[in-house]
Amino acid sequence: NSWLSRVYRNQHSKITPEIRAKMKQKAAKSVMTQKRTRKAKKLALFNARAQRVWRDGYSAISEGRTAKEQNAMLSSMQRQVEEEEDDEAMAVYDNIETELKNEVVQDSEIQKFLNKLKIEPKSDEETKEKFGLYENFLQTVETVRKETFKFWLEVEGDFEGNGKETFK
Repeated sequence: NSWLSRVYRNQHSKITPEIRAKMKQKAAKSVMTQKRTRKAKKLALFNARAQRVWRDGYSAISEGRTAKEQNAMLSSMQRQVEEEEDDEAMAVYDNIETELKNEVVQDSEIQKFLNKLKIEPKSDEETKEKFGLYENFLQTVETVRKETFKFWLEVEGDFEGNGKETFK
Protein backbone atom coordinates (compact mmCIF):
# COMPACT_ATOMS: atom_id res chain seq x y z
CA ASN A 1 0.00 0.00 0.00
CA SER A 2 2.86 2.40 0.77
CA TRP A 3 4.41 1.53 -2.62
CA LEU A 4 1.14 2.45 -4.33
CA SER A 5 1.00 5.72 -2.42
CA ARG A 6 4.55 6.62 -3.48
CA VAL A 7 3.78 5.82 -7.13
CA TYR A 8 0.61 7.89 -6.98
CA ARG A 9 2.39 10.89 -5.44
CA ASN A 10 5.22 10.63 -7.96
CA GLN A 11 2.86 10.42 -10.93
CA HIS A 12 0.55 13.08 -9.54
CA SER A 13 3.42 15.55 -9.20
CA LYS A 14 4.45 15.05 -12.85
CA ILE A 15 1.01 15.52 -14.41
CA THR A 16 0.56 19.04 -15.72
CA PRO A 17 -2.86 20.71 -15.84
CA GLU A 18 -2.80 20.34 -19.65
CA ILE A 19 -2.14 16.61 -19.43
CA ARG A 20 -4.84 16.26 -16.76
CA ALA A 21 -7.32 18.15 -18.99
CA LYS A 22 -6.46 15.90 -21.97
CA MET A 23 -6.93 12.80 -19.81
CA LYS A 24 -10.35 14.02 -18.65
CA GLN A 25 -11.32 14.89 -22.21
CA LYS A 26 -10.24 11.46 -23.44
CA ALA A 27 -12.16 9.74 -20.64
CA ALA A 28 -15.31 11.77 -21.38
CA LYS A 29 -15.04 10.96 -25.08
CA SER A 30 -14.65 7.27 -24.27
CA VAL A 31 -17.78 7.32 -22.09
CA MET A 32 -19.75 9.14 -24.80
CA THR A 33 -18.57 6.67 -27.45
CA GLN A 34 -19.68 3.76 -25.29
CA LYS A 35 -23.13 5.32 -24.78
CA ARG A 36 -23.54 5.97 -28.49
CA THR A 37 -22.41 2.46 -29.40
CA ARG A 38 -24.96 1.01 -27.01
CA LYS A 39 -27.72 3.17 -28.47
CA ALA A 40 -26.80 2.16 -32.03
CA LYS A 41 -26.89 -1.51 -31.04
CA LYS A 42 -30.25 -1.00 -29.34
CA LEU A 43 -31.73 0.53 -32.49
CA ALA A 44 -30.32 -2.25 -34.68
CA LEU A 45 -31.67 -4.92 -32.35
CA PHE A 46 -35.16 -3.43 -32.19
CA ASN A 47 -35.24 -3.04 -35.97
CA ALA A 48 -34.35 -6.71 -36.42
CA ARG A 49 -36.81 -7.81 -33.73
CA ALA A 50 -39.64 -5.86 -35.33
CA GLN A 51 -39.04 -7.62 -38.64
CA ARG A 52 -38.98 -11.03 -36.95
CA VAL A 53 -42.14 -10.31 -34.94
CA TRP A 54 -43.95 -9.15 -38.09
CA ARG A 55 -42.87 -12.33 -39.91
CA ASP A 56 -43.99 -14.52 -37.01
CA GLY A 57 -47.30 -12.71 -36.73
CA TYR A 58 -47.98 -12.99 -40.43
CA SER A 59 -47.20 -16.71 -40.29
CA ALA A 60 -49.52 -17.15 -37.33
CA ILE A 61 -52.39 -15.48 -39.18
CA SER A 62 -51.72 -17.51 -42.32
CA GLU A 63 -51.93 -20.67 -40.20
CA GLY A 64 -55.31 -19.66 -38.78
CA ARG A 65 -53.99 -18.39 -35.44
CA THR A 66 -54.15 -14.86 -34.09
CA ALA A 67 -51.28 -12.35 -34.01
CA LYS A 68 -52.34 -10.88 -30.68
CA GLU A 69 -49.00 -11.72 -29.04
CA GLN A 70 -47.01 -10.20 -31.91
CA ASN A 71 -49.12 -7.02 -31.87
CA ALA A 72 -48.48 -6.68 -28.13
CA MET A 73 -44.75 -7.19 -28.70
CA LEU A 74 -44.67 -4.51 -31.41
CA SER A 75 -46.50 -2.04 -29.18
CA SER A 76 -44.08 -2.78 -26.34
CA MET A 77 -41.09 -2.29 -28.66
CA GLN A 78 -42.36 1.13 -29.71
CA ARG A 79 -42.31 2.26 -26.08
CA GLN A 80 -38.95 0.65 -25.34
CA VAL A 81 -37.20 2.24 -28.33
CA GLU A 82 -38.26 5.72 -27.24
CA GLU A 83 -37.31 5.21 -23.59
CA GLU A 84 -34.16 6.87 -22.35
CA GLU A 85 -32.24 4.32 -20.34
CA ASP A 86 -29.52 4.84 -17.77
CA ASP A 87 -26.00 3.49 -18.27
CA GLU A 88 -26.67 0.33 -16.28
CA ALA A 89 -29.77 -0.54 -18.30
CA MET A 90 -28.00 0.19 -21.58
CA ALA A 91 -25.14 -2.17 -20.65
CA VAL A 92 -27.31 -5.09 -21.83
CA TYR A 93 -26.57 -3.95 -25.40
CA ASP A 94 -22.78 -4.36 -25.03
CA ASN A 95 -22.58 -7.95 -26.26
CA ILE A 96 -25.62 -8.46 -28.46
CA GLU A 97 -23.91 -9.46 -31.68
CA THR A 98 -25.06 -13.10 -31.44
CA GLU A 99 -28.58 -12.14 -30.44
CA LEU A 100 -28.73 -9.60 -33.26
CA LYS A 101 -27.54 -12.19 -35.74
CA ASN A 102 -30.31 -14.55 -34.59
CA GLU A 103 -32.98 -11.83 -34.83
CA VAL A 104 -32.20 -10.69 -38.36
CA VAL A 105 -34.75 -11.77 -40.93
CA GLN A 106 -32.95 -12.70 -44.13
CA ASP A 107 -33.88 -10.93 -47.35
CA SER A 108 -35.03 -14.23 -48.82
CA GLU A 109 -37.50 -14.68 -45.93
CA ILE A 110 -38.82 -11.16 -46.39
CA GLN A 111 -39.22 -11.74 -50.12
CA LYS A 112 -41.11 -14.97 -49.40
CA PHE A 113 -43.55 -13.12 -47.16
CA LEU A 114 -43.91 -10.25 -49.61
CA ASN A 115 -44.86 -12.80 -52.28
CA LYS A 116 -47.52 -14.18 -49.90
CA LEU A 117 -48.98 -10.68 -49.69
CA LYS A 118 -49.89 -10.95 -53.37
CA ILE A 119 -52.47 -13.59 -52.43
CA GLU A 120 -55.64 -12.05 -51.07
CA PRO A 121 -56.77 -13.46 -47.72
CA LYS A 122 -59.72 -15.83 -47.75
CA SER A 123 -61.83 -13.99 -45.19
CA ASP A 124 -62.48 -10.45 -44.02
CA GLU A 125 -61.32 -11.44 -40.54
CA GLU A 126 -57.95 -12.60 -41.87
CA THR A 127 -57.64 -9.40 -43.91
CA LYS A 128 -58.41 -7.30 -40.85
CA GLU A 129 -55.93 -9.25 -38.71
CA LYS A 130 -53.12 -8.99 -41.27
CA PHE A 131 -53.74 -5.31 -41.88
CA GLY A 132 -53.78 -4.62 -38.14
CA LEU A 133 -50.45 -6.41 -37.77
CA TYR A 134 -49.05 -4.44 -40.69
CA GLU A 135 -50.22 -1.12 -39.19
CA ASN A 136 -48.62 -1.97 -35.88
CA PHE A 137 -45.41 -3.03 -37.62
CA LEU A 138 -45.43 0.23 -39.61
CA GLN A 139 -45.79 2.25 -36.39
CA THR A 140 -42.83 0.36 -34.94
CA VAL A 141 -40.75 1.01 -38.06
CA GLU A 142 -41.68 4.71 -37.90
CA THR A 143 -40.68 4.87 -34.23
CA VAL A 144 -37.33 3.18 -34.85
CA ARG A 145 -36.76 5.43 -37.87
CA LYS A 146 -37.54 8.58 -35.86
CA GLU A 147 -35.18 7.48 -33.08
CA THR A 148 -32.50 6.65 -35.67
CA PHE A 149 -32.71 10.16 -37.15
CA LYS A 150 -32.55 11.69 -33.65
CA PHE A 151 -29.53 9.52 -32.96
CA TRP A 152 -27.87 10.67 -36.21
CA LEU A 153 -28.27 14.30 -35.15
CA GLU A 154 -26.46 13.42 -31.89
CA VAL A 155 -23.52 11.69 -33.58
CA GLU A 156 -23.24 13.51 -36.91
CA GLY A 157 -20.38 15.66 -35.62
CA ASP A 158 -18.32 12.55 -34.91
CA PHE A 159 -18.06 11.77 -38.61
CA GLU A 160 -15.84 13.62 -41.03
CA GLY A 161 -15.39 13.69 -44.79
CA ASN A 162 -16.45 10.65 -46.78
CA GLY A 163 -17.64 8.80 -43.69
CA LYS A 164 -20.23 11.48 -43.07
CA GLU A 165 -21.46 11.40 -46.68
CA THR A 166 -21.80 7.62 -46.55
CA PHE A 167 -24.32 7.84 -43.72
CA LYS A 168 -26.34 10.70 -45.18
